[in-house]
Amino acid sequence: MEYAIIGKRTPKIDGVVKAMGAARFSGDMVLPRMLYAKVLRSPHAHARIIHIDTGRAERLPGVKAVITGKDTAGVRYGVFPQTRDELALALDVVRYIGDEVAAVAAVDEDTAREALDLIKVDYDPMPAVFDPVEAMKPGALRLHEQAPGNIAVHVRIPFGDADGAFAGVDHIREDRFQTQFISHCQMEPYAILASFQPSGELEVWVPNASPFTRKRALSNLLRLPMDNVRVHQVFIGGHFGGRSELMSGDYCASLLSMKAGRPVRLTYTREETFCNTRQKHAFDMEVKTGVRRDGTLVAQAIRVVADGGAYVSTGAIAVTVPAVMLLAVYRVPHFLYEAYRVYTNKPPCGAMRGHGSQQIRFAVERQMDMIAGDLDLDPVEMRLKNAVEAGDILPNRSKVTSCGLRESVLETVEASSWRERRGALAGALKSTSSVVQDGVNPQGGALKGASGGVQEGALKGTPGGSGRGLGLGLASMISGFSMGVRTLSGAFVKFNEDGQVTLLTGIVDNGQGNETMAAQIAAEELGTGVEDIRVINGDTATTPQDPGSYSMQSTFTGGNAVRAAAVDARRQILEIAAEKLEANPADLDLKEKRVFVKGSPERGMGLRDTIWAGLAVGRPVLGRGHYMPPVDPADWFRGRIDGQMTGAYTFGATVAEVEVDRETGQVTVLEVAAAHDCGRAINPMLVEGQIEGSIPLGQGQALTEDVVQREGQVLNPNFAGYGMPTAADAPRVKSIIVEAEDPNGPFGAKEAAESINIAIVPALASAVEDAIGADVRSLPITAEKVLNALDSQRIGKRSQRTG
Repeated sequence: MEYAIIGKRTPKIDGVVKAMGAARFSGDMVLPRMLYAKVLRSPHAHARIIHIDTGRAERLPGVKAVITGKDTAGVRYGVFPQTRDELALALDVVRYIGDEVAAVAAVDEDTAREALDLIKVDYDPMPAVFDPVEAMKPGALRLHEQAPGNIAVHVRIPFGDADGAFAGVDHIREDRFQTQFISHCQMEPYAILASFQPSGELEVWVPNASPFTRKRALSNLLRLPMDNVRVHQVFIGGHFGGRSELMSGDYCASLLSMKAGRPVRLTYTREETFCNTRQKHAFDMEVKTGVRRDGTLVAQAIRVVADGGAYVSTGAIAVTVPAVMLLAVYRVPHFLYEAYRVYTNKPPCGAMRGHGSQQIRFAVERQMDMIAGDLDLDPVEMRLKNAVEAGDILPNRSKVTSCGLRESVLETVEASSWRERRGALAGALKSTSSVVQDGVNPQGGALKGASGGVQEGALKGTPGGSGRGLGLGLASMISGFSMGVRTLSGAFVKFNEDGQVTLLTGIVDNGQGNETMAAQIAAEELGTGVEDIRVINGDTATTPQDPGSYSMQSTFTGGNAVRAAAVDARRQILEIAAEKLEANPADLDLKEKRVFVKGSPERGMGLRDTIWAGLAVGRPVLGRGHYMPPVDPADWFRGRIDGQMTGAYTFGATVAEVEVDRETGQVTVLEVAAAHDCGRAINPMLVEGQIEGSIPLGQGQALTEDVVQREGQVLNPNFAGYGMPTAADAPRVKSIIVEAEDPNGPFGAKEAAESINIAIVPALASAVEDAIGADVRSLPITAEKVLNALDSQRIGKRSQRTG
């Protein structure tokens, strides 16, 4: 069906203000009599707090308020009631370097910093635990009393009979993979502005993906009625999952404002933003897969140990959601997933794009390549043989209502000329990975699984020079998944006298274009232009509830709510016009700001005149809508993901081409073909932007990014030492939109490009292995690892010759 607005390449409605540098972030905001806050942090990874003396700081001229853990009244916070394990300010124990101990508010930042130096804290250092495997052993120091074995979350998710199925397969592989800690690297340092009014109302401006979640958390933590807490949406200088939950700074700025009676702004340094918000979990994964000779997957068992740092944050989701996504890529009738999220004395880990799926997908996709190599199978055909399709009922009883996975794979294969290029040296390499049981070929067979061929005569396995390789990665993503009452989204539409529209929605825009998406949906239903829609969003005092811009809710859930409100407003408009035109509302249409009789467009009236006609008789057009995806409740803590876990699934495939310098180990990403099934693309230009932005993010995890820690101390908490890819490192990207429209999505739409962020990681790892002919099992794939792999390869070849 052809639409007037939907599917059109529409510029972002906030693009001009951002391009002009006029967008105001929370760190830019200044209120009258505003104070400046700073936080005192623990220098120890683990210690008891014996005593805190704030007297000298409180007496320093210019200091207006000082708070410590005693001011928290021992109230803990966290994403879920079951795991509220974190104090906004430590009361008796600090559990990582940087744990919050005290906070001050002063007339300027220099005075606030000076006040921190005057606070005296007596610590009793305690032994610390930095290795999650060691932390789980009997007798290990317990970091939280409620967590024996330091296990914050343990889930076991079985479907079918994996143990029994392994006994009857032809080929089994068992491999271990590891991923590292990652920083979100938002360009905007974290900043909070809080203002407590004499009326008892607290207003907060903070970069966040879910104002309503912040509102509830602050209400609980500060013991304020929910009506007295107002959280404003502001421009966000980067999210990627790191602005999803309450931070200690939110509480500190708010309580300092309440205590001082003046607005308080707390701005984190770059180091604090790196170390004291959240990081991506480091995973240690064991993957065991059993297949038939033809490559059909039969059984899979996965064990994960996730290093979660000092507090649980969103850890339950991080180790459970990956299982939901695993089930939605390949048909695996017998499946066993077990994960441990472990406490250590490191900075806490939380949500980041993919939320555990990047790590798991890296391991599973790499092993798919290895199995294809063992069995001398084409890796593309093996994937297509096992790929899920629309209408499939997954082992956990979730239905795949739409699916463009097969099309995504074929599109990327075609765009990258995979079939023509990958066979140049197929079969020249032997698998060096461990094979637990192999009923086909004990030696491992020809490694075709990761092979992308060569270009320009570069010979893999030859010392010196450069090698090129291709790698393939697949992924799925949830779109509108179960979050309890938070899953609900609402919207209001009201018409002004001049026919312009005000759309009120809780949808948050983190830069991906959600405001524009919402305006396009409303404009399509209301027969107006996007320029006629004013979007007011993310203000807990004026807009309806919304889950927030994470877990891929905005388009599917928020977009459906916006459409429902617009449909309601459209109905009212047609009813008003029907009376004026003496027609049946069912016989009318609304397009291009005009209501008219279908088949007789000359018989009609302008939209503005219709609105006036309604106002004249006391009938203002006020549309109301809401939406909650048809999902079953989940228990993320116990691994209960049986039922419809998401409104829809999206899918993506990437083929990456890399060049590896064999002398330096340097990996250069040359080109990526990325195909994403987003359902109907509301705005193809924004979808392409999301695809292009997802590639460097996954590229960093695969190749260069690593939060380096030594005994809990982050050694590279800045952009200079961290290794984030820049624009100069970004490859050429062929963005391919696959539109497998979903029956439940607004106009058939689903989320955009999250699966690409996941799929690119294993694709790059596979491409590097293809280029150098050596195994890749841990991230990041640094130059040092490449050179070590090449050395091991050469040593192995010499051993074979001498043997």
